[in-house]
Order: sequence, then C-alpha cells, then structure tokens
Amino acid sequence: MNSMLKNIYYQRYGKILLVLMGVFTFIYVGSGVNSVGSWYELKEYFYSEEFSHSYDKDTSYQIKDYQHEIPVYYQSIQEYRDDALTVFDKFYFSHLAPAESTLSDYTNNDYELIEGEANDYQVGGWYSSQLYSYITIVARVIFCLGFLLFFVDQKTNFNRFLFSLPFKRRELFLGKVVYVALPLLGFLALMIVSYSLILYWGIPKPYMNVTLLQLLYSSFSHWMYLVFALTAGIFFGTMLGNLVFGVLAILAGILLLSGNFNWAYSNLNLMVTYFFPQVRFVSATALFVTEPGKTGSPWLFLLILFGVSLLFLYLGERMFHKISLENNGQFVTSPEIRLPVCITIIIGSLLFFGLLNFDLTGMVVNEYPYFWRDLLIQIVVIIVVSVTLVYSQNIRNWLLAKRDLRIQQK
Repeated sequence: MNSMLKNIYYQRYGKILLVLMGVFTFIYVGSGVNSVGSWYELKEYFYSEEFSHSYDKDTSYQIKDYQHEIPVYYQSIQEYRDDALTVFDKFYFSHLAPAESTLSDYTNNDYELIEGEANDYQVGGWYSSQLYSYITIVARVIFCLGFLLFFVDQKTNFNRFLFSLPFKRRELFLGKVVYVALPLLGFLALMIVSYSLILYWGIPKPYMNVTLLQLLYSSFSHWMYLVFALTAGIFFGTMLGNLVFGVLAILAGILLLSGNFNWAYSNLNLMVTYFFPQVRFVSATALFVTEPGKTGSPWLFLLILFGVSLLFLYLGERMFHKISLENNGQFVTSPEIRLPVCITIIIGSLLFFGLLNFDLTGMVVNEYPYFWRDLLIQIVVIIVVSVTLVYSQNIRNWLLAKRDLRIQQK
C-alpha cells in the first residue's frame, strides 16, 4: 500500500480510531471488571446472615425447579448458593422440539432442556449467563461504523478528493479496509480476549463452569460475528447513496432484525421440523454470539460467516468502482443494480415478514381463514414500498416531467 494513501487515511480517521478504541476498552475491560466485582458482591450477600434468614423464611428461594408442576427443592442453602453463583448455567437449550414431535409441541414452543457440566460441552448449544454487560450492542455499533466509513465520504467532498488522486478505485477501497477496518478489528480481538481472561482469572473456576478453551472459542465466535457485521456495513455503505432513505433503511433494518430475528428464526425452525422431523436447527444465540461466554458457534457456520464476509468485501469493492458523483442522491449508487436490489428487497422482506406472521397451528387446524388475504396485502405493500425506495428519484423525475407537461399544455 502507498504511504501517501496511508497518511491520508490516518489523518482523516486516526483520531476517530483512538476514540473508538477508548470506547471499546471501556466496554470490554469495564464489563469484565464490573462482572467480577458484581459476582463477589453477590457472593458476600449470599453468605451473609441477612440472606440466611431470608432463605429460611421464604420458601420460594428453596425451589430449584418444577417437574410436572411439582416443585423440586434444594437440599441445602449451600446448594442454592452454588447454583446461584454459577456464572454459566449447567443447562442449555438444545433444539426447539424433539424428533418425535406432535402439534402440541409446536404450539407450546417447547424446548429440549439438557443438563451438563463444563465437560459436557456442545458447540452450538446456548448456555445462559448470570453476567450482564453492554457487549451485546457492539455488533450493531460495528455495523454502523462500517456503513458510515464509506457512506459519509459519499455525502461529503472527500470522495471527490479521493477520486482526484492518482490511485485506482481498488486501491482506495482496500486502503480504507487495511488502514481503518483491520486495525479496529485487531483491537477488538485484543479487547475480547482481555474480557474473557478477566472473567476466567477473576472468578473461581468451579463457579465459572467453563474451560479456558471453551471461553476462547466463544470469544472467537463473537469476533467473527463482529467481522461479519463490519463487512456487511461496508457493503451497504458503498451500495446506498440517498442521505434520507438510505439512512432510514439501515435504521429500520437494524430495529426490525434486533427485535424480531429470533422470532422469525424460531418460526422457520418450527415450520421445517414439522414437515421434516429429523432436521435439527442450532440456537440463533449460538449462530451469532453477541458476547463471549460459553456459547460457541459451530465451526461450519464460522466458515460460512467468513465466506460471506469476504463476499461483502468483494461486492463492496465492485460497488465502490461504480460510485459516480452524477448519481449522488440515488437510493443505490449504481443504476445498473437497481432492479436486482429491488427484487432482493422484495423477496427478503416477504420471507422475513412471512416468517414473523407464520402461524403453524392455525394453518394445520384451519383456524387462519384470512391467510391468503393477509398474504396478498403484505405482498402489495412490500412491492410498493420497495419500488418507491429504489426508484424514488426516477419516480420524482417522472412526476415533475408530467407536471411540466401539463403546465406547457395550459
């Protein structure tokens, strides 16, 4: 890479990178230190006389679980303490339904609950945690940073300046990735490992209920999710060009996926396993690991994430080649891809909202009489919104031309 290009990018993004590194240090290291401190405070409370009196008086503390609506009690207060202080629970949710499933299994959204110690570890299983941190928001922040890394330069004169330099578009694109994105990802990897080691060395091993290798594998799964989020943001940052509709589309997508992805994925699981009982889905929490812990993504899925990330970079680089100052303000930066983008949005939206509204029980027992009517309305709305978004500038120009024609005729 050219040193001149390196200096240009460092001068523009260097201070921002330093601020981001400080923020992520606070999030990861701060979360680790806070989690360890909170665990010791909780331990101190559980061994206090105040809690001992509360445990003896309040029988709700003594209930460990329910089996067929019958309470199962802890054998002693010490067993309760050990259970409550365990960071990563001894249980994980495996799959949404057993192989021999009936319709009632699906209507109740039953989960198969499996018990296991740290040695009984299954990649792809979801292990709940007693910890709380802000790390779960990092992936969304990283996606937005990847998007802004290219989108902001479209809306300012910096792209015009870059295109005037004696560099190919490919060099300009890869320069941002190498000098801005990669240092950020490398620093994030360091912070993720730091967080995991703070937990592992700060909390006694029996209570962690996780081995160091499992913790590091979960950390790697989390980092790969961040790589995926950043490259996805870079791709959309090069593809979208409208300051209003582009940003609104990104915000709407983040809000919809954040609040509804797990539900849509669960409905997909129910639909597939109902018709194909032997098929098994991995927990959505294990696919996209939002924070390091005991949950780790299957290695095959990590390879898929890596491949998709490379694909996003390749497509982003191709989009960057097609960016034209004449098309600044269009929803997509290249007129050539408007139709594929529009079709992709329509199909993706139909699948996503279809899964959100999916009602297997109603369809099987014929309690969904308005299914086809609702589906038709949904299709029409999605098509109208998608076409309006992608072809907004063309529609506006057409309306202006019609208005001018009417004025001339008068």
